[in-house]
Amino acid sequence: MYLHRTIVIFDRKTSIALERVFWDAIDRISNGNWRRWVLNAIEDKREDVGRATHLRGVLLDAAMRGQFSAS
Repeated sequence: MYLHRTIVIFDRKTSIALERVFWDAIDRISNGNWRRWVLNAIEDKREDVGRATHLRGVLLDAAMRGQFSAS
C-alpha cells in the first residue's frame, strides 16, 4: 500500500507515493525533516527516472553506506 505525501517542487504542489517502509526510513534518516531531505535527494535525479524510484535508490544507497540501520 502506498502513502502519499505532498510537497512543493519548483513552485508546484505535487504528491509522492511510497510504501510506508520507505517513508519510515526517510523520517528516520531526515530526523523528521522529510521535505528538506526529499528536495535535496531529488536535486540530482535523472529525467528518465521517477521521483519515487529515485528516492528508493537513494535510501538503498544510504542503507548500504550505513547511514541508518534496519532496527
